[in-house]
Amino acid sequence: MRLMTIDGVTFDIPDTPANAAAFGRPVTRRNGEAVDGGYPQIHAIVLSETGTHLIVEAFVKRAKKSEFPLAGSLLRKVPPSSLVLWDRGFYGYCSLVPAQRRGVHVVGRVADHVDFEVVRPFDDGSFLPPSIRPGAIDAAAATASAFESSNTPSTIPTGPVMANATGW
Repeated sequence: MRLMTIDGVTFDIPDTPANAAAFGRPVTRRNGEAVDGGYPQIHAIVLSETGTHLIVEAFVKRAKKSEFPLAGSLLRKVPPSSLVLWDRGFYGYCSLVPAQRRGVHVVGRVADHVDFEVVRPFDDGSFLPPSIRPGAIDAAAATASAFESSNTPSTIPTGPVMANATGW
């Protein structure tokens, strides 16, 4: 079984007009007013081998955009029977359904506001939620396909994954 990870990281990049125009700057608040950050930023979303840290695939984007829509593209690069670890920004049926159809196993955190039925609790505070039934996978496939086409994070239907209620 191949163990892989999907995660994102933000980088400051050189402060040039071209970089600022292409990638934007972070925004902060001072005395209630929006102020641009000192440097433009990019966000990289990476699929990597967990043991060797070999980068298999990476996407670089504006730091202000959601990383969730890129998870499905990265999951398509994962071989069947692999185990993928991901952080709480990547969960959802739109990513999980195609992965399960290809025989890819996924373990990941979910955001604190997501509630699951607890099938079996574990001593560390994590728990096993209900499995996704084959019928549910078929019903969600159209949603996953539509989501990948529209790339709209607000349409993400969430789905069960192994979750840790207290965070890692």
